[in-house]
Order: sequence, then C-alpha cells, then structure tokens
Amino acid sequence: MSEGRASTKAITCADNSSLTIAPLLAAKSVPDLFKRCAEILRDRSLLNCKEVTFYRRSNGSFKVAYTTRNSARPLNPARNASLKRLLSGEILYLANGRRQITIPMRSRGRLMGLVRLDLHPKSPTRNGRAPGPLARAKWLSLQSLICMTSSVMECFRLQRKLKRQSIIDPLTRVYNRGYFDRQSRIEVLRAKRYSKKITFILVDLDNLKDINDAYGHLEGDNVLHAIGCLLKKNCRQIDLVCRYGGDEFVIVLLETGRRDALKKAEALRKKIEKSNFRSAEHRERIPVSTSLGIAALEGSIRDRAQLFHAADRALYRAKKNGKNRCCCHM
Repeated sequence: MSEGRASTKAITCADNSSLTIAPLLAAKSVPDLFKRCAEILRDRSLLNCKEVTFYRRSNGSFKVAYTTRNSARPLNPARNASLKRLLSGEILYLANGRRQITIPMRSRGRLMGLVRLDLHPKSPTRNGRAPGPLARAKWLSLQSLICMTSSVMECFRLQRKLKRQSIIDPLTRVYNRGYFDRQSRIEVLRAKRYSKKITFILVDLDNLKDINDAYGHLEGDNVLHAIGCLLKKNCRQIDLVCRYGGDEFVIVLLETGRRDALKKAEALRKKIEKSNFRSAEHRERIPVSTSLGIAALEGSIRDRAQLFHAADRALYRAKKNGKNRCCCHM
C-alpha cells in the first residue's frame, strides 16, 4: 500500500466519481478524523461501505476507537493467527468471507491501527479481489483513502510529541520552566477569582556540586532525574511539578493551604533524604538532601510574582539555617 500525499485533494475513480479527501485534512483530532473518513467510506456514490470500525493498539490488543455499528469488540492478535499474519505484513488485508475486510493502517512503516469494513452484498470490491476495471479502481481508491488517513494520524502523533517535548524537561521528565511560567500564572489567577488555595514549594538540592565533584556530572544528572521522578510520583496529578533550573524544582499545589503544604514539603524532604541514590560506577550510596521553601497565596501576597518571591525567601532562610530543612513564609 503506497503512501498518500498530504497535498492531494481528490482521487478520481474510473467511473469519473471524485473521492474527496479534503475533509480529512480539516480534522481537528483523531476521533474527528475517523468520523470524517467513515463518512467518505459509507458514501453510496463512492465506496459504499455498510459499516466502518477503526481500531487503535492498546496493551497488545486493538481497542475500538470509532465505529458506525451498534457495537464492536476489540481484536486480540494472540487469539487470531490470521490477524498476526496481517500485522506482520505477510498479507495485505484480511478477508472474512465476502462481506468483511480488515486493512492495516500504516504510515512510514509505523502501524497506526486497523480499519474493518462491512461491505454490502453487491459491493464491487467484495473481499478485496475487485473483479473488473471499475471494482479495481474502487479498491485502489479505498487503499489511497486509508493511506491518507494513516498519514494524517501520523501528523497528529508528531504534533503531540512536539508539544510534549516543548513543555517537558528532557533530563528530569517533569515540566520545564516555560510551562511553569505560563501555567502557574493561570492557576494563580484562577485561585484568586474563585477564592481557592494555592501554594508554591521551591525544592533545592543542597549538595549537587559535591556530588558532581565526587562522582562526576553523569551521576549528578542521574540524581536530578531520580529527584524529578520522586517528586512527580509523590505529588497528585492535579499538582504541577517543574524543573525551574539547575538543581531547583518548583511544585504548585492546588487547593492546598500553607499548613498542609508544609506537611507535604516535610514528607518530601524526608523521602529524598532516605532514598537510596547509588553510584553506578562505585556502587555506594550517594547522600542527597534538599532545602524547601513554602509560600501560600494569602495575606499580603496578591499575585504570582509575590508568591514566588515569598517561596524563594523561605528557601533562602532554609539554606541559611543549615540546609536539609523546610521553611515557610509567614
């Protein structure tokens, strides 16, 4: 099955009917793409499919992503030898009698999903054999349409990947500073408008320079990565965990006041202190401690800049008073 070109607007069949694919290029999401493709596939003047079902890969099986049927079941390759052959590329399509056909959706060698078509009894394409010139033209049009749909799906995948890369710190795998600057501003404005609690926690590694000097910068990076994973794992999904820069992280706790934030910060500090960070080369435990500064949107603190500055001052006090401790802005 050849790759479709994103610039193509229509495919002309042998009977001079025009299979317009412009709606696919206007899709806003993958579900919207599937819906638009199904409408084209079911158009009686074009391919005239009876029912259409799209599948996406999920945990070794293929779950229903969109269907025009009343119901559809997921597909499990482990229980279907023919489906295995289809996925491996041994066969181009999988025919179930004359009225049903399953076609893989591929783009640049990547399997994007499957589409299962229920055909009318008198469908000219039947089970893919496509007898006669008109039926062969319809079959080629069907292949081109599915190929174009796969290409658009690949574009959506790349867009999601690029968007994620633009907001995620590559080393620690938490949000980066740019995302923190944008999203924290929104969350503070929302908290003010609806009289909600919000708290910032600044987390700073006390001894990253010592780790780099003693074990090397690679081990220092490993520690930063582990700290990012630990913070993310021990915070709620609604909270924002971000790398602010260097060895400093910032956590935005939503719906959380100063007292609860202080308890959370102390729990994080103890968990980091007790964590088993080890040198891959020397096989010895690397001691890691952190200082944390906490500030809540209350009292004289009225905006995001003041909130961050207050948390930063609290962090400075924690550092000045001996490190490896939590200090809260009063």
